[in-house]
Amino acid sequence: QRPAVPPRISAYEKPLNLPASNTNSALNYSESHRAAFLVAAIYSHPQSGIVVLDENSLLWEPIVFSLWSQQWPRLRRTFAFSTGSLGDRRLGGVAFDLQIAPFSSQRLWARRGPNTLVHEYSSKVPPALAPALVRIILDDLSAGSAGSLRTFLFNYGNDIKEPRAAFARLVRCFAEHEADEDNDSGSKLVRLATFFPEPADALNLKQDSLTALIGGADRSDLQQVWAAIYFLLESRDAVAFSHVPVDFSSYVRLLWRNKRADMLALLGRL
Repeated sequence: QRPAVPPRISAYEKPLNLPASNTNSALNYSESHRAAFLVAAIYSHPQSGIVVLDENSLLWEPIVFSLWSQQWPRLRRTFAFSTGSLGDRRLGGVAFDLQIAPFSSQRLWARRGPNTLVHEYSSKVPPALAPALVRIILDDLSAGSAGSLRTFLFNYGNDIKEPRAAFARLVRCFAEHEADEDNDSGSKLVRLATFFPEPADALNLKQDSLTALIGGADRSDLQQVWAAIYFLLESRDAVAFSHVPVDFSSYVRLLWRNKRADMLALLGRL
């Protein structure tokens, strides 16, 4: 509810009722294109403030709010946006992630200031992110609070240091998690370490991914367990998992009985 002028603080003591039927609806073509435009601009250049020039800012408001609602709490708290920037708000000392501004303000953004990318909105501009990732994000926007991507982001986003920069990488992790086509546990761990090389970054995601690989292994087939052990002890990328606790003790006897030569060879190299 927009603030009144003069403000009536007492109005904010009463809860607003939002019909549930309006919270989950598919994006129409125009909204989908605008949403894809914003997704590509915001998450392809996470270190830059994004300014989108368009005369009709009202069309952007529900889309911007949907994008913000899709973000997990840590990203929401740091994501500053304005859907009606008539002046250069950077001058106020706030590094805005996103501003929607009229074409008439274009000359203002040439001033020196925080890193800013200015885009004139056009229906002909293709998104810069991979189309498959954009589709996943848009499908989740249409699903609203019931979206599976949103659940994934809320579960694994809050222990990531640079949340906006990590958004696209988390979507890629989600896509791999949903597809589950690659049974090579070592490859999965290498990709995750590549996405989040800092040991203290994405700890929950690393922990759950490692646990799922080991816990889901058939005890008569130790290949997944051995691949995980080999990765953690031999791979240079394993430093990304150095803060993740892991316990292989329940597999020691099986490994010694079935993979003794491999264990001795690995220990010899170590």
